[in-house]
Amino acid sequence: MKEKNLYICAAECIIEKDSRYLVIERPHGVHAGGLFAFPGGKLEPLDGEHQHDIFVAAAKREVF
Repeated sequence: MKEKNLYICAAECIIEKDSRYLVIERPHGVHAGGLFAFPGGKLEPLDGEHQHDIFVAAAKREVF
């Protein structure tokens, strides 16, 4: 029997420069598709391999 995930960890970040903010439009066909949001997403196991703070690693990955 497959184990069910009890929770999902996600990271979002706010990037501001010269009083302007980076906002993305979420792709259609995914959760909240077509809406605007700050960059972010689910944490992945690889985010914790080389960095102490996996939330920072996930946010950097999502922005790039």
